[in-house]
Amino acid sequence: MKKSNSPDQDPTITIPVAAMQAAEEGQLIDAIKLTREQLGVDLKTAQQAVEAYVNYRSSSLRDR
Repeated sequence: MKKSNSPDQDPTITIPVAAMQAAEEGQLIDAIKLTREQLGVDLKTAQQAVEAYVNYRSSSLRDR
């Protein structure tokens, strides 16, 4: 998994699979916690990464 200090600087940051699953179930706080623990990033970075993932998923589902 790729680590980054800022998803804005690196849009390819990948959140852990467990965090993806939590986010898809609407458990955003759990997704952020998992991202922080597994990637070793700060709260803001984890939150931005999870939000970017959720936004990406919702936009890709709309495009279908």
